[in-house]
Amino acid sequence: MTLDDLSLYCRSPDLRSADLLNALSIETARRFISGAISYEAGDNIMNGLFTAIVELSTDEEMPQPAFDIYLAFDDGEYHRPGDSEHIQPSERYTRPLLKDLDSAQ
Repeated sequence: MTLDDLSLYCRSPDLRSADLLNALSIETARRFISGAISYEAGDNIMNGLFTAIVELSTDEEMPQPAFDIYLAFDDGEYHRPGDSEHIQPSERYTRPLLKDLDSAQ
């Protein structure tokens, strides 16, 4: 999703792209934490928003918490050295990061 794609949803002049990206990211994180969506669904959503997040950051500040939420989902994509094969990176890394972000909101 690009900023042009996102602008279709920002019909209100009061709704900035950064606000929409943050709202979508927060909702994705909350739904993953609550179990309403799987890690894979949340990761796909955040990967889809990544282009717009980065594109927006070239003209203004990096949208937060959207970028931190993207990074939290990104952390769940791979095992770290020393992780057991039974470890789910999304549970070990992503969920705690998102809970910390959610409690800071």
